[in-house]
Amino acid sequence: MPKASAPNRNKMIHCDVCGEDYAATYRRCPFCNGRPPEEDDGRRGGRRVATNTRGGGYSSGPTPAKVLTTVISLALIVAAVCIVVSIVKPMIDRGSTTTPPSATPVVSATPAPTDDPAAEPSVTPPADQTATGFTLSQSDFTLSHYGETHTISASFSPADSVGYLVWTSSAPNVVSVDENGTVKGIGKSNGVASATITATLKGTDIAQSCIVRVRFDAPAGAAEPSASPSGSGASSAALSLNQTDFTMPKGSTVQMRVSGTSSTPAWSTTDSAVATVDANGLITMAGKGTTTLVCKVDGQELTCIVRCSG
Repeated sequence: MPKASAPNRNKMIHCDVCGEDYAATYRRCPFCNGRPPEEDDGRRGGRRVATNTRGGGYSSGPTPAKVLTTVISLALIVAAVCIVVSIVKPMIDRGSTTTPPSATPVVSATPAPTDDPAAEPSVTPPADQTATGFTLSQSDFTLSHYGETHTISASFSPADSVGYLVWTSSAPNVVSVDENGTVKGIGKSNGVASATITATLKGTDIAQSCIVRVRFDAPAGAAEPSASPSGSGASSAALSLNQTDFTMPKGSTVQMRVSGTSSTPAWSTTDSAVATVDANGLITMAGKGTTTLVCKVDGQELTCIVRCSG
């Protein structure tokens, strides 16, 4: 009688529980052990998705708990990396040598040129200038009519030294001044009734100033007063003195003039202990105080206040 043939080792059995195919050599399904998922105690591995209806299925997709766990783990890893970087980076920076940026040369601004000689003296004084200082003949006086002129003189130091001055006016539309220190009254302008005349020793910053006041507005179309023909003995304009109120520093002299006539005036002062005046109208300081200069000409009397500050 022929032997019964051995079982076919290649025969596959389909598991009705997990849907896997396994070899007939197994007594029960090696994937689910023949138990439904609800009876699975979690001790065996390798069971594939129970819902798979065909052999060769794979494990089920990630559960919400696994997703949450994965996200938390990644977050903790990122936080740990950030903490490590924040601690290590300053230590690395302190150990590194920082190369300072190359210095950029600073270009100094060039001062704008000025037209005021007193504000910016010449680069070098004239070659023959030997004066180291000077004083002006006046520090404050008043002009009484339009076009009236007066020359401010200067005494250089040391004695017998040579000096050259640059003259400027703070308000040339009120009082102008020329290169010789001769000022001319123009008149009040926009409420301004005075100007500061400044003399600067050429090539230096040594300067002196004098305040010149005006008591008038320039008449429309007025022209500068002209001298009367010599010897006429008559007035061609209103009589006036070149100054009506001024201050003399110690040791100075002031030349007085009368305009509007060619007659010879008679000069005098009310207090010769303060100032004296000669026949030509040259006032010389005599002492400290205030006096009045009197000029009599063509039957009129003109006066000027003289203040001596020395």
